[in-house]
Amino acid sequence: MPVLVTGAAGLIGRFVVRELILRGERVVSVDVTPPATVRDSETFERADIGDALTWMRLLRAHEPKAVIHLGAMITHNSHHNPIEALRVNVMGTGFLFEAARLTHQPRLVYASSVGVYGPPELYPEVVTEDSPVMPGMIYGATKAMNEATAAHYLRAYGMRSVGLRPTFAYGPGRYVGALGQINLAMRNAVTGRPVHWHQVWTDDCVHNPLHVTDIAKFFVQAAIGPELPRQIYNVGGTETLSEAEIYDIILREAPGHGPFEKAAVPVEYLVAYKQADCSRFLDDSGIVPELSFADAMHWTRRYYTDPAFRTEIDGNR
Repeated sequence: MPVLVTGAAGLIGRFVVRELILRGERVVSVDVTPPATVRDSETFERADIGDALTWMRLLRAHEPKAVIHLGAMITHNSHHNPIEALRVNVMGTGFLFEAARLTHQPRLVYASSVGVYGPPELYPEVVTEDSPVMPGMIYGATKAMNEATAAHYLRAYGMRSVGLRPTFAYGPGRYVGALGQINLAMRNAVTGRPVHWHQVWTDDCVHNPLHVTDIAKFFVQAAIGPELPRQIYNVGGTETLSEAEIYDIILREAPGHGPFEKAAVPVEYLVAYKQADCSRFLDDSGIVPELSFADAMHWTRRYYTDPAFRTEIDGNR
């Protein structure tokens, strides 16, 4: 039985597909955008996950043993098209749960987000999975609704699922939004181009960066590894870095970068962020991230400058 992955052409999805295949799994990848390549052991389905019949067709046709649901409109796009975000992120996930209930109930793992949390002044300490959910943006609200849907299906029908809340997932392939700025800076630095720091977070914000190769392992472990005891997890790396420290590492690990410039950003456009405690998933799953941010810079250099390595990562084109 295969593992079905939605959002398979996205930032995290394509690495999840690769990780599953490396572990000997068959994969059904689902997206509205075809992947750059369809790997051996992979079947691609172009589909709209915001449609109820799509889910019934996919689950009946492929009978997956697990679904890793990553497909969603990201923060940037949700902000500009909230109605579509509600259709895709909320209704699409609801249709998945209902189709799973009506068919064979595969193991369900879905991507939530730390966007479900509210502004930092609401939390006296670091944010844990037990902290109140009070999203301030439409994207976070859609993810909070997905968590409520999962909780309802557990209470009403006994359907278990696991939601992972990535804190700072970065890597090649997405260059819009806040994290897209980090990905762009990394790419430009290792390829000798100018690096611009368009500051997003306030100076006191701290993050737990997690490279896409590691977060892919987290999702795969949740889907096909030993069953996890909790429904919701914050997921991030073991390092705690401010935005300034992240850019320091980018510049230090890519000394051949082009000119560096920090853009002036009005204070009202900066985003405050509370640190998230990500220890529960690490403890319950028994896995740890492999790449520090400095290690990820070396990985990024190889990805953009070594064609053989890029082919190994992305597959034959």
